[in-house]
Amino acid sequence: MYQEKIEAIGNEITQLKQEQENLIKEWAEKHHPLKIGDKVIANGCGYAGEKMIVGHIFVSEGWDVWKWRAFGNVIKKKGKVGARRGEWSCPVEGEEKG
Repeated sequence: MYQEKIEAIGNEITQLKQEQENLIKEWAEKHHPLKIGDKVIANGCGYAGEKMIVGHIFVSEGWDVWKWRAFGNVIKKKGKVGARRGEWSCPVEGEEKG
């Protein structure tokens, strides 16, 4: 009896977490300053300063601020897209955590 209630609560929590993730993803896709396919200068770890093509966009929760983030493949010197992954991020304006 208790096991069934615990499992039902666990299932409800899992469903609520998934709904929250979906809402955040939809919001990020609607308001993100970058779009898939945009060319930007990577400013994250590893390949900062190199051009990259955005392949994945999202918003993440940092220590004290929400950040727009994007990952994508870095463009090689000859102009072709390489396999190296670049990162781009910036704070979400007006969304400092309190």
